[in-house]
Amino acid sequence: MKRCHHKVLDLVDDSTGAHIAVEYPERCTACGDCVTVCKFNALELIDRSNKRNNR
Repeated sequence: MKRCHHKVLDLVDDSTGAHIAVEYPERCTACGDCVTVCKFNALELIDRSNKRNNR
């Protein structure tokens, strides 16, 4: 969470406990900093440009 300079990730506390979630995907610039530091390999960047163009 700290590594994301665009404040895309946030700490969420719900019925499953506290965890980090992508709360503001529209802010993401796909810099990859979050992917690089995630020790659980829980994040990946995907190319969404094709999906937007096909709508």
